[in-house]
Amino acid sequence: KNLNGLYTIQLMVVQKDQQIKTSFIQVTIDNIPPEIASSYPAANDQVTPFNGQVTLLTQVTDNLGILDVRYYIDGKHLATINNYPYTYPWIAMPGEHRLKIIITDLSGNSIEQVSQFIVL
Repeated sequence: KNLNGLYTIQLMVVQKDQQIKTSFIQVTIDNIPPEIASSYPAANDQVTPFNGQVTLLTQVTDNLGILDVRYYIDGKHLATINNYPYTYPWIAMPGEHRLKIIITDLSGNSIEQVSQFIVL
């Protein structure tokens, strides 16, 4: 888990006639999960819909890049967003809701954030 960065792997083959063949390949090892800088609605927010919608928003960073951001409300998958900005216009229902956001980076590392908020 502590290995991160660019590495070179060398393959060396000794043939029957004692000739040595070598080959190199560079690989990037990334064990660093993405980070959520901010999200909306935030934990314990009270939000008022605009035209019946609340726009879900996540600001996220990663050292290599983001594969996707997945939004869930009250356990139901709403959307998978693959491009910035990571927003989704949700048709809001009044009451308390549970927002789960799962972010996966290009290396397959992921992070999850869960929060409660209220729609007025």
